[in-house]
Amino acid sequence: MQVEGIQVHVDEGGTTQTRGGIYWLILAAGYLGSSFWGMVLILASTNLLTAGIAAGCFVVALLVVLCVAKNWTLRGLCIGFVLFLGVVWVLQETTKIAILRYIILFIGVMNSLFSVYGMVLEQEKLNMKCVLVLAMALDRVSSGENIEVYGVIHVKI
Repeated sequence: MQVEGIQVHVDEGGTTQTRGGIYWLILAAGYLGSSFWGMVLILASTNLLTAGIAAGCFVVALLVVLCVAKNWTLRGLCIGFVLFLGVVWVLQETTKIAILRYIILFIGVMNSLFSVYGMVLEQEKLNMKCVLVLAMALDRVSSGENIEVYGVIHVKI
């Protein structure tokens, strides 16, 4: 798979143009991927052992991103998260504070809510586009163009 281009729009949206690859694997990078990984982290938070494994995998992923990051903002976020998870892990192992599973639960819930929030925003954008199309259609009706066609569109909506 090759990424041909990425566009980021002002309204928090965007598109990625790709060439090749398996579409359903590419799709996993969006809302479905966020929901899936949120579910995995939520399920992993049910047990101290699985929460530790999930935190370890998360730290490894952050270290990989740290190695390929091209700006200092992303590097700083990765370093901060690795340090935060490391401190929480050490506290859990050396004291009676067992907070790691709640941190993993929080990260999983936030991942899942991110995808829900994104889908709601997409639905709002779609509804706004429908309103704009209807407004343009009604404007043309008032100017006398194709009154019958726009009347049918209005009744269908």
